[in-house]
Amino acid sequence: RRMEIITMKPDEPLDQRRRGGKMGGHVGGLIGCCGWWISFVVICLAAGAIEPLLEVAWPGLVLSLGTGVMSIVAAELVERAWGRQHRMFQTCLWGFLLFSAGMLVFVLTVWIEPIIERSPKLMNMLQSLGSTFTPGTFLPSMLMTIGLVLLVRVAVNLIRNRPSEADREAARATEIADAKD
Repeated sequence: RRMEIITMKPDEPLDQRRRGGKMGGHVGGLIGCCGWWISFVVICLAAGAIEPLLEVAWPGLVLSLGTGVMSIVAAELVERAWGRQHRMFQTCLWGFLLFSAGMLVFVLTVWIEPIIERSPKLMNMLQSLGSTFTPGTFLPSMLMTIGLVLLVRVAVNLIRNRPSEADREAARATEIADAKD
């Protein structure tokens, strides 16, 4: 049974479903990268703190969407090279997750926290929600470093060990078989 699946061509409906699911995943990833930004906008609007919102809104959105797009592009490159079942795909995802989390904590600590402290309305709103946030720069630096090491590992493997067409076809056939089961 396994040999038949590997040699058969993917049928059109399965390919269309895969593209639709992938698009949904990309949109979900972009929205997820903007989660902190969405929360910040809602809290600023609820507190009536427009000045901090204007200061953070555009650069924060660009930063979040840029991170999301870069992670999607990297994951697509790795998936096309080795498929989703390969360890490099998971390494790529973990690298971007750790790097992005570290960058978010760093941005909040260094850039947004001083803006919040200058706005009494926003500060009162966050205190009423029970929010406290002062992790320093060590934690985000470690997260970004670990994430960067993982991403460099993926990049080096992508450049050095470019998989053959046969490896890609075998990975695709495995994914098709897993999707059908």
